[in-house]
Amino acid sequence: SPCETIPQKQYMTDGSSVEWSGLFNLQPDRTYEWTFRAYYQGTNATAAGEPYGYPDPGMFVLLVPADDVESVSTVANDILTRVVEEEEEDPTTIVAEGETLEINTPTFIEFTDPLDAVSTTVLITPTSDEDAEVTVAVF
Repeated sequence: SPCETIPQKQYMTDGSSVEWSGLFNLQPDRTYEWTFRAYYQGTNATAAGEPYGYPDPGMFVLLVPADDVESVSTVANDILTRVVEEEEEDPTTIVAEGETLEINTPTFIEFTDPLDAVSTTVLITPTSDEDAEVTVAVF
């Protein structure tokens, strides 16, 4: 049987860069790992024969302290969409494998080359109770 994915939902607004968002309850002064895995391409391997890959070289994310997604969704959508439009080809804030994402800073996560590793892990370290409830908007 063919594989099925979750149903496609509309973006938040026309031209929005937010693909999904979620609310995570994080403890202050603890470090969390967020891992992105390259997928197996099988018969769709690249011309160089790379069996694993990412659909993009990375993604923009925005972590915002919030009690619920709805309370920050419009502002986060506006910020992330503006940053993606302005910096898509040349991001100013980039994190790579093992580096830490900043709260309230739109950031581009640069995925590790699948020839070097089949996953990329970045860190999240809330530093106060204000950062404990974090909403994540992702492009």
